[in-house]
Amino acid sequence: HARVRDPTDPVQSRVLFHYFLPGTHIFEMARRVLTTTRDIIANRTIASEIGIVSASSYRSRNLFHDVVASLRGIIGGEVASYSELIEDCAFEAQRRLEDEAQKLGADGVVRVRFQTTATRLLPSGISASVLCYG
Repeated sequence: HARVRDPTDPVQSRVLFHYFLPGTHIFEMARRVLTTTRDIIANRTIASEIGIVSASSYRSRNLFHDVVASLRGIIGGEVASYSELIEDCAFEAQRRLEDEAQKLGADGVVRVRFQTTATRLLPSGISASVLCYG
């Protein structure tokens, strides 16, 4: 992560540029820390590099969702509850990454990456973890 400075903004307003996939949708919303998957943040200058920051989230669904997912696996198609599980994990991991970056004094994180893992443990069912780092 890096400390970024906007020479045109005297109050250093925070706008999050969140790239789900490079070259696709860009979402803007007021945030404390700027994050991007790219090497730079548009219209910003990296004033100093602080280091690496990371955060994670680990979640699971209940037994009902696991049974429905097993049936969906037999007949085919998307398992929406698990898509939602991964999305929730990724969102929470990114929020925690932003909090950690802010604690270190950063106002931007570049080269943000996500790593996902899914595990099936009996009897507790399927769980997912997402590591977010930059």
